Amino acid sequence: MLHRTPTAAERLVSFVLPTDRTPKLLETAILVALCKALDVRHVLEIGTLYGIQTLNIAANLPHGGHVWTLDLGDDDLTTAEMDERDRAIAQLPRDAQAEPAFAVEPWSTRVTKLTGDSTRYDFTPMNGTMNLVYVDGGHDARTVASDTRNAFALLDPARPGAVVWHDDANPLHPDVGEHLDGVGRERDVYHVGDTMLAFALNPAAAALAAQLS
Repeated sequence: MLHRTPTAAERLVSFVLPTDRTPKLLETAILVALCKALDVRHVLEIGTLYGIQTLNIAANLPHGGHVWTLDLGDDDLTTAEMDERDRAIAQLPRDAQAEPAFAVEPWSTRVTKLTGDSTRYDFTPMNGTMNLVYVDGGHDARTVASDTRNAFALLDPARPGAVVWHDDANPLHPDVGEHLDGVGRERDVYHVGDTMLAFALNPAAAALAAQLS
């Protein structure tokens, strides 16, 4: 743990129980543990879908913490460049006419829903303000590369932070792993065993990890 919580109460977590349409429990546990370890306050998620992982993150941030989550709007869904598998996945909540999981109190006040194509969205006003960026949007090479560039720019350099990717080593989305292989030639990228998660720490987090190791 990078951030040592002094009491058991501060280590309590809350999860949405898994179903066939929710994230795997181990992946959620790793993601939440990373938020706790880095004492994360501000999170940007790329790829909302049902908003379940958004809710998991929001429910485990400290007082004053906030999540911004970006997903395709209806117009973006028709114009965005993506593979057909991603297009079908993005359509699922619309077909079900489902409200996002976080659209209830008190979680709705901890989440800001953004809409747009992540490869065209102007993240510039948010650059340098996030402690964790969770990349789980489009899985084609072009989109993953764009989301990765934006994710590192979004991290606050003054605080420990991380970029986390989903679908690493997923055979259905090979472009993700191939892109991360390239990122790993320039910085340390860690794949979490038995999951489809990978993460990279920013220099502030890496320095803190080295001090505590």
